[in-house]
Amino acid sequence: MTTNLGVLHVFASDYARAQEQYEAAEAIWRELGDVRGLSVVTQNLAIVHEGRGDFERAAELLEESVALAREAGAPAHMASTLHVLGSLVARRGDDARAVPLVLESLELSHAAGEGVATTECLETLAGIAARGGDPLTGATLLGAADAYRDTTGAVRQPDERPNIDATVAALNDGLSPDALAVALERGRRTDLAAAVALALDVRA
Repeated sequence: MTTNLGVLHVFASDYARAQEQYEAAEAIWRELGDVRGLSVVTQNLAIVHEGRGDFERAAELLEESVALAREAGAPAHMASTLHVLGSLVARRGDDARAVPLVLESLELSHAAGEGVATTECLETLAGIAARGGDPLTGATLLGAADAYRDTTGAVRQPDERPNIDATVAALNDGLSPDALAVALERGRRTDLAAAVALALDVRA
């Protein structure tokens, strides 16, 4: 219950109350010795710190969450935390550090059949490719992600929109309008497995 209340407070940008709820949940998970639950709430605390602008503390908490997820043997959650960490690092301008984190997340989420998580990785890697001088790959990955979301009805959350807008801006800088349209359409015709194979070759 405390974790659910924390999520609601985050949606309302009430980070102080969210932190109170998550810290209460953290104490419960520690008392129970539930490593996976502790990993989840640690990730949630990281999101609170990021919302407050404390990116360094957010990254530290996400690294702790990943370590706990590995200990718990929770690959789907580990994939989630790896992606959140990789995405944060990429937004802070360190694509070289972000790439291995997101690639590991991509492999885990795709193997687990977590389509939405896989798509989120494709979107993050699309931005990295676009910024790294490979806008064709970036546009193809973004097109594939868009097609998957359209097919499954998986809606982007409001906090994901700025990252997509930044990726589109980078693609517009790297490609002519016609070339971008062609690459996006190519991506839309690419199935998820092929898009994952393409994404695994992305480098910063």
